[in-house]
Amino acid sequence: MTLLICPDSFKGSMTAVDFCMWSQQFFQKHLPGFSTTCVPLADGGEGSLVVLASLLDNPNWVNCHSVDALHRPILSQYLTCGNKAYIELAKASGLPLIHPQEQDLLKSNTYGTGLLMKHAYESGFKDIVLFCGGSATIDGGTGILQALGFRLLDNRGKEISNRVNALTSLHTIENSSNFRPDHLTLVVDVRNPICGVNGAARVFGPQKGGSAEVIKKLDTALHNFSAMLLNGGYIEDTAEEGLGAAGGVGLGLSLFSPVTKFGNDYFVIATNLVKQLTAADTIITGEGRFDEQSSMGKITGTVIDLCHQYKKKCIVVCGSSSTRSNAAFELINLCNESEINDCIAEPKLYLENTLKRIFIK
Repeated sequence: MTLLICPDSFKGSMTAVDFCMWSQQFFQKHLPGFSTTCVPLADGGEGSLVVLASLLDNPNWVNCHSVDALHRPILSQYLTCGNKAYIELAKASGLPLIHPQEQDLLKSNTYGTGLLMKHAYESGFKDIVLFCGGSATIDGGTGILQALGFRLLDNRGKEISNRVNALTSLHTIENSSNFRPDHLTLVVDVRNPICGVNGAARVFGPQKGGSAEVIKKLDTALHNFSAMLLNGGYIEDTAEEGLGAAGGVGLGLSLFSPVTKFGNDYFVIATNLVKQLTAADTIITGEGRFDEQSSMGKITGTVIDLCHQYKKKCIVVCGSSSTRSNAAFELINLCNESEINDCIAEPKLYLENTLKRIFIK
């Protein structure tokens, strides 16, 4: 049997590279007759830089002091190669960095991601690629703007603190920034619009700790910010696909006329995935949480679609799920709900046991 192993990361547990390495070790030990090819994947969210580093020639990791979404100091990093800097929003403003009991969408912002972008720019990198996904925030990118030197004012003309989510008080933006990249690319992990029933707040707010009241308030604020930028000519359509990624960071960053790319397409092309997939009999993919959002531009949903297109057997391994197997894929959970914490702590053990259940019956 020829296997292609091509997972996304399992947030807070194992990277896509870990999954591939441990799976390959399993097959070499227990089923050496199987031919395995590993292609770790990402879609713009957590783990994108780890995957990208495996694809680039002579990548360089840069350590940088930053803050998390609640403004607590952290040591983060970004990647450089040639004249480009690659920054992963989740490494500074990511949801896994915030304990569920600490989540507060009215305080959380993307200021830390802005610090990474500022550091890269001031280090001479004028071509910046930002992977937008996995955020703990819904701030429309206002935190990034504050870190880059913009003054955000409320309706009384008072500057808004960079330690809160400025989105809900935003009235005026003053450009006092020196940040002027030659190229800014946003790689987004979902295709959701900025606001409305499928927007950033309503779809992703609940998993970031937002109450119904807070979500409604943020959706209204995103609508107002969108109207401001639409009137200014910075965006063409508030229903634009991908604007809802990472709490709407594409809104604020529209001030720099970025190029937006969808993360699933980005990594399918970068890894030459279609060629690898068509050469295999069975495909193993997966992610930490498999649910209805997996088909909203996530890489796992893209792999499933490609398997269906090329008539390949698809096995989806996940930590938890809210759906079931169907004709397009077989869904396998690493553990039951009561074992989630143990599974997160010992992913290699649970992955090995799951592969035994699937292939050694």
